[in-house]
Amino acid sequence: MSRTKRLRSQLDWSQARIAEFLGVTQGNIARIEGGASESGAIGRLLDQLEAGVASGAFRAGMTPEQVVAAIRAAAASPFPTEAEA
Repeated sequence: MSRTKRLRSQLDWSQARIAEFLGVTQGNIARIEGGASESGAIGRLLDQLEAGVASGAFRAGMTPEQVVAAIRAAAASPFPTEAEA
């Protein structure tokens, strides 16, 4: 299973929803899940998404907007998280 499909499953997102988050088309997601390589920008966003899912910061049912807000809040925080401490 591709990383993109695994993350979609963990977040309960459709291909269209993860495409919205990544700023690409649903067709691009289908190609990535079919084995096409992730571009640099898409790979970096998937890295952030993967880290958020692993830490529990992102969970099933969150919208792309909620995930983006959580990423921005974490980037703006002057204090390290427990995982970083």
